[in-house]
Amino acid sequence: MISVILRDVTEHGRRAREEVRRLREDLEGRVAERTAQLATIVSKLSASERMLRESEERFRITFDQATVGIAHVAPDGRWLRANQRLCQIVGYPREELLEKSFQDITHADDLDADLEQVNGMLSGKLETYSREKRYLRRDGRGIWVSLAVTLVRDEEGDPD
Repeated sequence: MISVILRDVTEHGRRAREEVRRLREDLEGRVAERTAQLATIVSKLSASERMLRESEERFRITFDQATVGIAHVAPDGRWLRANQRLCQIVGYPREELLEKSFQDITHADDLDADLEQVNGMLSGKLETYSREKRYLRRDGRGIWVSLAVTLVRDEEGDPD
């Protein structure tokens, strides 16, 4: 003999389907809300990236097309970046200049005074300095330049 027990679960199934529908609508609402938040974040990031690219482009153009020589130099004196006008002044192609330090092309009679001021900036005694000094051009000729130097520091105050 087989015993069978039946129970009417129509109401239970209806409640379960209603709960699933309610949970699905809630989840869809949350997904839509979060999607909108993420779209706003992506839009703001895109705008920030565009502004950063534009700022970098303005800096690059200003740096590269300046009518005066401009360079970024490491604390140890290595040339990191130099614009075309600086390369013309010292007579070195950019690639060759970037393999040197400012000490390599500073006239021997001016080097000690220059290093003293650089060390003053690195130690924090000076924020900036200006002076006239001689560089030795690639062809060996000396050339007088008016130099203005500023040390860029990172967030901790260390030389950048």
